[in-house]
Amino acid sequence: MKTKLKNKISLCLAMLLVVISCNFNVYAAGEQITGQEKESNNTWDTANVITLGTPIEGTVSSSNDIDYFSYTPDETKKITYIFIDNNNNTYNLYILDKTDNNKIVDYATTSGVYQKEFKFQYNHEYIMKVSSNSGSNLPYQLAVYGERIKESVWIGDQEVEFNGDLEYANILKNPTALVMGKFTSSEDHDYFRFTPDKSGTTKLAFHPFNSGNYFIFLYDAIRQNYIYEGNISCDGQSSHIIQYDAVKDGLYYVAIVSTDSSTNNRQYYIQNY
Repeated sequence: MKTKLKNKISLCLAMLLVVISCNFNVYAAGEQITGQEKESNNTWDTANVITLGTPIEGTVSSSNDIDYFSYTPDETKKITYIFIDNNNNTYNLYILDKTDNNKIVDYATTSGVYQKEFKFQYNHEYIMKVSSNSGSNLPYQLAVYGERIKESVWIGDQEVEFNGDLEYANILKNPTALVMGKFTSSEDHDYFRFTPDKSGTTKLAFHPFNSGNYFIFLYDAIRQNYIYEGNISCDGQSSHIIQYDAVKDGLYYVAIVSTDSSTNNRQYYIQNY
């Protein structure tokens, strides 16, 4: 396991000297629907919750009728938004990110078929608005399709998949944050990266909630030096502590792997302090 991981890590590090950079609120919406719009969905709070990949049939009943739909991805996704009108009516379409201070993602006045791709962020609630001044009882179809985007994402206190490779390591917003993680299988490798906000003696604590065997490394990407790497055995009660001299504004990577054949969704936390 150790040799296999080091080969994989070395290959990734050779490609990674330039590093990329990239809110979390949960909002309640209305009823979840499949196939057919359901009134009343005339406000953000009563927006129909749609399912990824499931087309919706809706109707703008009058010029005062506004239809709202909501979708919250469980991971960052590349989204394809499709709106279809078969009667050459004119519709006003909005998409906004309610979690990101109601940021407007897209606006269009269209008839016929409207299709566009977007990047929807993990756990952000997106509101889709449909209205028209073209008359009454105007039918339309709407659908949202998507696929996972593999990328490094910023996290606060919770690991976000996919972070199974050095290239897609979760980036810690706060280098001293207590971060919770979970191994979903024996093949699940978790990678994190952070930049210290001060220099000096620092401790990295790894605390699994279950006893077992793990492999962990701490890597200084600026100096290209493994600060720590090794197999450890934990009892599920105490933390494994790695002490090191951190350098302010440096770049550090942490990788954690469960080396047991069965992980049983083992949970853990890591923290710099």
